[in-house]
Amino acid sequence: MYEISKALADLLRDQKIKDAVAKWLEAHTAKDIRASSPIPYYVSLVFGLLIFAGIAFLACRKILDSQSTVVLIGALIAAWYGGQRQQPQK
Repeated sequence: MYEISKALADLLRDQKIKDAVAKWLEAHTAKDIRASSPIPYYVSLVFGLLIFAGIAFLACRKILDSQSTVVLIGALIAAWYGGQRQQPQK
């Protein structure tokens, strides 16, 4: 095990290797996987709308009191706001 770590340390001392690894990491992290497939974004949006409709239905039937309704809708809005960064890029 010592030989492997020593060989890896020797390999990483080379500036060309460092630059190549850095460029590969930058290119790999620059890819936005969500932009290639917008389906998860739209599925989560529809799911959120179903939850909103359920909260509204329970509030209209007076199953949820006003405070619970406000808290649940506030949490849903916060989730939607946080999810805006995951919108598909066009």
